Amino acid sequence: MKTNRIRTIDVIRALTMFLMIFVNDIWSLTGIPEWLGHTDANEDGMGFSDVIFPLFLFIVGLSIPLAINVRIQKNESKNSILLHILGRTAALLIMGFYMVNYGVIYDANMPIDKNVWQIIMALGIFLIWMDYKRLPILNKRTVLSLKAVGVILLLCLAWIYKGGGPEITTGMQIRWWGILGLIGWAYLLNSMVYLYLGKKCGWWY
Repeated sequence: MKTNRIRTIDVIRALTMFLMIFVNDIWSLTGIPEWLGHTDANEDGMGFSDVIFPLFLFIVGLSIPLAINVRIQKNESKNSILLHILGRTAALLIMGFYMVNYGVIYDANMPIDKNVWQIIMALGIFLIWMDYKRLPILNKRTVLSLKAVGVILLLCLAWIYKGGGPEITTGMQIRWWGILGLIGWAYLLNSMVYLYLGKKCGWWY
């Protein structure tokens, strides 16, 4: 039963990820049914695209108890689990922060094209947060070196970043956290609640 449940969550997660890619580019299409898109902010209703992000948050919520319980079964301390939660939250917030700032780049004042900036951003993110455990041929020193390169790339991108417009340019700023950042805050809040209150509220299974 437990295995089937986890497989079901994985299938729904994969489907949601596919639909996220689909609705991300739906704005560029023409002649499609109106219900596929987002509804306007002043409309009383939801389009198909409005459902995908809540669905992803639903999957995150389903996965949190399972993930935490697996770590508890491995006899990990609450402090160790907390550090893991904070690390994943920081990763999501940083990714969201960079992606949101990419959306308002004014590349006329930058030494590189904004598309090149985006590619380097993606490379830095991959180098820092890639699951290196799936690459056992790499030793610990090599992994740390690759992560350090990723950190340096992101810091350099922040250094050269110019946003705003021709009259007023700004550096990277916290505007909103982006989809990934919002997922990060939701993940942090719900993980902390489950970690410290789950057993007291009868959620521990």
